[in-house]
Amino acid sequence: MGDPVRVAARLAPVLDAPERELHAQLTSGKGFVWLRRKLPPAMAARVRGLGEPGLGFLGEPLRLYPNRELAAHVLGFEGVDGGLEGIERALNDALAGTSGRAIVGRDALGREVAMQQTLTPPAPGHGVMLTLDRTIQYLAEREIDAAYRRTQARGAMAVALDPRNGDVLALALRPTFNPNAFLDVPSREVWRNRAITDPFEPGSTFKVILAAAALEEGVVRPDDRIWAENGQLTIAKTTIHDWRKFGWLSFGEVLQNSSNVGSMKVGLALGPERFHRYMTRFGFGAPTGVGLPGESRGLLRDPQRWSPLSLPTMSIGQEVSVTALQMLAAFGAVANGGTLMQPRLVKAEFDADGRELRRLEPRAVRQVVSPETARTLARMLVQVVDAARAARPSRRAEDREVGQRGGGTDLRRDRRPRAALPGRPAARRHADPDRDRPGRRRARRARATRVDGRRPRRRRPHARRAWMHAAASSGDAGAARPARGARGPRPRRAAVAGAGRARGPRRSRPPHAAAGPRACR
Repeated sequence: MGDPVRVAARLAPVLDAPERELHAQLTSGKGFVWLRRKLPPAMAARVRGLGEPGLGFLGEPLRLYPNRELAAHVLGFEGVDGGLEGIERALNDALAGTSGRAIVGRDALGREVAMQQTLTPPAPGHGVMLTLDRTIQYLAEREIDAAYRRTQARGAMAVALDPRNGDVLALALRPTFNPNAFLDVPSREVWRNRAITDPFEPGSTFKVILAAAALEEGVVRPDDRIWAENGQLTIAKTTIHDWRKFGWLSFGEVLQNSSNVGSMKVGLALGPERFHRYMTRFGFGAPTGVGLPGESRGLLRDPQRWSPLSLPTMSIGQEVSVTALQMLAAFGAVANGGTLMQPRLVKAEFDADGRELRRLEPRAVRQVVSPETARTLARMLVQVVDAARAARPSRRAEDREVGQRGGGTDLRRDRRPRAALPGRPAARRHADPDRDRPGRRRARRARATRVDGRRPRRRRPHARRAWMHAAASSGDAGAARPARGARGPRPRRAAVAGAGRARGPRRSRPPHAAAGPRACR
């Protein structure tokens, strides 16, 4: 070994390691020390190019992930001591294989002097086939990444599951990481698969579980009428609001409009024991058994520990916590005729030559509700989407039947319509609900751009100018113009009556004045 100070100074920029730390390793007095393990090929070539005596290399296997961030939280990654996250950790024993044993003779300098006698040959690891669909996984990654960036959320996730057999087809999370460089993350929290480790309150999505239990027990039928108390209900000195003041609703309309009051009344009629039994049968309060490390069981307390407010609030998805995979598996049971399937990620296991060793068949956990109840509830969920499609026929899709529950509300905030809140003006509603989406706005700007690339100036008269237009048409400019310093009402629209050639003071008539009555913003 040459001068440790010089060697440490030359190695530090190549290995991207502190010079003091390398110098301490080189002067430790040991005959063998690891300076850096799992070197990338390019970095190993640079170290070899230094030509320093005493620096050697030992070959080690290096796991590469050619798809980089694709399904990173499912695959996980491998470290020096084996798999550390995801499938790499869950199936580390099968993937790693076994080491061999041999007898080797060495001299005082550690050189081999006798032929090696093999006692146990090494066995290569096995391979596994996952249930992930590469196309669906890519689409999920793309869409969840776009939503994550657009909303600037702290995290986002998307999970796709086949309800017929429980196969997880896609699982994408943001923020994500590159398994080839898993240490290059701002925090190790990025490694965590939050779809199975982080429980949350499901909110209004849990009303589907309530509906399944109530329909199965005969507590309510889809066409039964429920009085929604004009949008508010007080239980145990707590008033819970709906997002709108509903009156009489059928149970199908309760689900379609996601009425909190209607759902709580159904939950109270169902009772705590029966509701808890169905929540347990849908798989809540227990891990799904998908096979990934760190899976949470969520939070579901026994009915003996419930307060007077627990049953109504659990009916709207609060005071209970679930994981994303638990919720998806429960919805899959409704789509699968009432049969709950265990989610699975591994489909088969292969040896080093590609021969199938073991195939993991789909496993039905239990029959949660009858097929008739599942079909009834599925039709109700489809009706929710059909009602939304009727309002937007241009976006209708004729080749797929999809279902969802209606929009939800928050127990802790007043979620009345914006126009009903005191001191807040009514929100403007367009005929097309998607008119103000960012993509639509960009498309409108693109259509309004001239050939020379400059965007024409949009004529949006100020409120004061609108007053003048109205005054010009009536011939009384002074009456319509507010006094200086006075803050008069600012109308959203001012009607321009009459077509004549009248001109307002210091303003010419608007370009559209000759076309008859118009509305001016």
